[in-house]
Formats: sequence, C-alpha cells, structure tokens
Amino acid sequence: MVEAGIGAEGGYRPFENLEELKATGQYRVITPQQLIDELKAGGPFAGALLHPMMGGIPPAVAWESLRLIEHVVIPAVT
Repeated sequence: MVEAGIGAEGGYRPFENLEELKATGQYRVITPQQLIDELKAGGPFAGALLHPMMGGIPPAVAWESLRLIEHVVIPAVT
C-alpha cells in the first residue's frame, strides 16, 4: 500500500519492529501455545480470525504461520 501511495489512509502503517507493532494494540501477536491456551479456555465456540498476509507480510512468512496453525494449534485443540 505504501508503494502505491495509499499509506495510512488504507489502514496500513509500516512498523520498524515487533515491539512497536505490539504497542499499538491494533494487532495481536501471540505464540501458537498462547493461541492453544485461549482456544481451550474459550469453550466449544472459541475461534481465531487469521490474516496471514496482512499489511504485505511476505508469502513465505504467511505460509509459516499457517503451517503452525495446521501442525501445532489444530491438533492440540481437536
């Protein structure tokens, strides 16, 4: 979006590091185990909304996140 000249108007703002992103409160950044714990505590209707390519995350990183969900999180909560 930045390269297209849209910038913050499109809801995306680049961050310099993970701590800066976390500090905004706009996105949750958690570990697979934290997600597992939350899903187990949330009862039968607990869920997670994923946006693996949010803000231009490189596809390889997005796939890595999805594979963690597939191979670590789902088996632990089913």
